[in-house]
Amino acid sequence: MKDHGHWINGVEIAAEAGEWIESHDPYRGRVWARVARGTTADADKAVRAAKNAMTTGPWATMSATQRGKILRRVGDAALAHIESLAEIEVRDNGKLIGDIKAGLNFKSDIWTVRRRMIWNIRGDFGAEVIGSSGLGYAA
Repeated sequence: MKDHGHWINGVEIAAEAGEWIESHDPYRGRVWARVARGTTADADKAVRAAKNAMTTGPWATMSATQRGKILRRVGDAALAHIESLAEIEVRDNGKLIGDIKAGLNFKSDIWTVRRRMIWNIRGDFGAEVIGSSGLGYAA
C-alpha cells in the first residue's frame, strides 16, 4: 500500500497531525492507498510556500512566456503518464478506464488554456507564441 503525503515547497511531506485518509478500491473492496489528511496548519504551510514562490522564487522573475512553457510541460506530462494516472483514478473511484482517459485528456488541455491566459493577461508574446503566421496562437 502506498502513502501519499502533501506536496509542499517541492517536497512530499506527511500531514502535520499525522492522520491519513484511506482510499478504497471499489472493485477489490480493499484499501489500496492512503492520503495525508491535511489540517489548517498544513494549508497554511502550503499557502506560505505558494506565496513565497510567487514573490521571491524563480516563478516571480519569469516572463509570461517562460511560465507558459512550464504549464505546457505540465499538460504534456499528464498526457505522457495517462496510463498510470488512469489506473490510479480507476482504482480510486471505480469509473471505466475510457471515461477516465477522456477526462485526463481534457484536463491536460486545461493547462494549455491556462498558459494562453497568462500570455493574454501579461501581453508577453515571444516569437514562439506568435508563430510564423503572426496570428497570435501557440503551437
